[in-house]
Amino acid sequence: MAEIQPSGRAAKPPDCNMPVLRSDPLTDFRKVAIIEATANEFDNERDILPSVQRAACGTGADAIVIIKSKSQTSEGLVGYYLGAYAIVYGRVSPSVVEGGTTSSR
Repeated sequence: MAEIQPSGRAAKPPDCNMPVLRSDPLTDFRKVAIIEATANEFDNERDILPSVQRAACGTGADAIVIIKSKSQTSEGLVGYYLGAYAIVYGRVSPSVVEGGTTSSR
């Protein structure tokens, strides 16, 4: 996991209810972390998604947006890859450090 900007929120329990989106929401949001996970060639999204959701819970995020989910086979790399970013709804709060990414729809 790579933090993009502080979420400004406390971490949630690892088993929190973390909604999964397939595209950006149609409301103001901020990207707070990039989360990537890999698994072996016999796994699929259903197997790897819980670890991504747990990581997002730790950031205090409101949801995750999946940007890539695929089985991959290339030289030296065989398995399943899931890439997502954790988001919080709303505009940048004054307590958030400058320099992060803000998106508005």
